[in-house]
Amino acid sequence: MRIEDISDEVWSVPGKNSIIDAIVRETGLTCYLKETPAQVLARHPDAIRQTWADWRQAAIARQQTPIGWRRTTKARYHEMLEVLPPAMWIGGAFLVGEPQDHDIATGSPRFDAFRHRHGVYEASDRPITRAELRAVLAPQSASIAADIMTESKS
Repeated sequence: MRIEDISDEVWSVPGKNSIIDAIVRETGLTCYLKETPAQVLARHPDAIRQTWADWRQAAIARQQTPIGWRRTTKARYHEMLEVLPPAMWIGGAFLVGEPQDHDIATGSPRFDAFRHRHGVYEASDRPITRAELRAVLAPQSASIAADIMTESKS
């Protein structure tokens, strides 16, 4: 049985990327804890009842923000590189080996990312997917390839 077979709605707290619980269509109680709306609101006063589709759309919008990079230290870069085998490593950029969460739109795992370029160490300001890291690195790779082509013609 899939959750969609028994539930159209969820309890969630706006701004969070996870639900509190699904609401069973037939009973109106939550799926896992069997709570009434009053019990959910007693534990989570900011909770709202919404459809799965509305929750999903809001969560996707929060996840798919532009990727920003903030400076970090060489020590932090190496600490994160060595804590687990990288999930992906291209040149000086890598994804930390354990996902932080999953992209709600695609199901792809999202990882903390770090990069070293032009002598600067940086960390992503949000978890990113493998595809996002490839996209971030594509202009950089094209620039390197162009430089190599220019040098080889000289």
